[in-house]
Formats: sequence, structure tokens, C-alpha cells
Amino acid sequence: MYNAVIAVLKSSKYNSLWSAKVGFSKAVTDLQAAVQKINDCAQVQEARDGATEEKAQALQELVDKAFEVAAATKSYASDTGDKYLAGQVDFSRTDITQGRDATVSARCRGIHTAANGVLAALADYDVTSDDLDLLDTCINGFDAVQTKPRQATAAGNAATRQLPTLFTKASGILNDRLDGLLAKFEATQPTFVSEYQAARSIVDPGNRSSKIVPAPNPAPQSKVA
Repeated sequence: MYNAVIAVLKSSKYNSLWSAKVGFSKAVTDLQAAVQKINDCAQVQEARDGATEEKAQALQELVDKAFEVAAATKSYASDTGDKYLAGQVDFSRTDITQGRDATVSARCRGIHTAANGVLAALADYDVTSDDLDLLDTCINGFDAVQTKPRQATAAGNAATRQLPTLFTKASGILNDRLDGLLAKFEATQPTFVSEYQAARSIVDPGNRSSKIVPAPNPAPQSKVA
């Protein structure tokens, strides 16, 4: 509703009607600023999902490469009877993911170290220095995103806490400032007033009717649609 009102006010048809009126212009500017802050908070909320997906992708890439190197190294160890080495790299994909993030990273670094110790011999098992370099890159990449979901969640929660105040401010600008200033245009610009009122309408989902009501002052606790 806020965006719809701004669209009407800022349209080429009506912008010139109020832009030179100091009080009206200031109210519109203040409304735009409040709505922009609401949109910024919504963007921060949505960023939580992106951080989680980024971490999940980094973990998947790490597990795939670590398992590939571990499996080849275990094959070499079994072939040569090196039971100690075989024990160092005896991990399934699921085994690699067990525990805290730091544990997963340490486990993968252990696989890297074990494989690097017999790197020359692993050429016959399709493991090269490039593979170990990629594994190292995957480990570092996963380390870099480990805390991102938590950081994004904290930022998202902070943004959510700001929303009630921002909605109250935007609604106050409409209810207490702009709605009253529209009275000046009722006789001379009825179409402008009608479109503004249509933008200010809140649809009742129960009967699909619309009516002008004071802008709500909600206290949202979830993502902005």
C-alpha cells in the first residue's frame, strides 16, 4: 500500500501538483525514506536464505572432493598393506560430514595431509597435486562461509526488530500528514484524490471489498512479503 501511494504521488500526472508545497513535499520525502528502510530490512531478512545455501554448497563441494581423495588414498593403502594410512582416510561421505563445522574442516585437512604424504604414489590412483590443491581450496572456502548463516540470521533478526517502528512511522505520515493535505485538492483535482484514495485502500480478504482505513501500525515478526 505504501508503494502504491508513492507511485500515485510521484507519477508524471500529479507530481507537479504538490512538489512546490513545502509541507506536502516533505511528507512525501519522509514517506519514501521510511518505505526505503522497510525495503532494506526486508532485503536483509532474505539474505539469511542465501547464506545458508552458500554454506550448503561449499560443504557439498568439500565433501565430494575430500571423499574422492580419501577413497583413492585408501585404495592405495589397502593395495600396499599400509593399515595405518588406510585408517587415516577410512571415511564415507556421511562420516566426513559428522560433527561441528570445525571438526569437518579438521577431518578434511587430515585427509589432505595423509594423501599429500604419499602423493607421488597416488598418481597411479588418479590423484594429483591439482586434486590436493582443489581440496585445500574447498576447505578454505568452507571455512570462509561457516559463520555466514549465523551472522545473516543475527542481522535478519535485528532488521525484524526495526520493522514495527518503521511501519508506525510510515503509517503516521499517511494518517496524520498526507491524508489531511489531500483535502486541499478535493474540489480542484478530484481524479488525483480518487487515485490516492484507491492506493490507500486496504482490501478485506474476507469479502474482497476495499475501503480507506487508517494505515495499520503492525508489529511483524516474519519476513516482509
